[in-house]
Amino acid sequence: KEKNLEEFTQKKVHEIMDESPPQITEQTKANAVSALLENNPAVLVIKKGKIDGIISRSDLLNSLIKPQKKAPYAI
Repeated sequence: KEKNLEEFTQKKVHEIMDESPPQITEQTKANAVSALLENNPAVLVIKKGKIDGIISRSDLLNSLIKPQKKAPYAI
């Protein structure tokens, strides 16, 4: 086991990383995100060419069970 740990600690990131997850914009519909998450562990949200967030399956599920915040009433 020690040899395996030593070999692992010497690996470069490119040797262990996965492909980049799919990328979407913040305007992407939830059903499209859901479809992407069927085959990917996460989806990157891109804004102005940079990563603005990450959505996982648990994020999507949590959004279904959490009560939605209501907009404040206008006076």
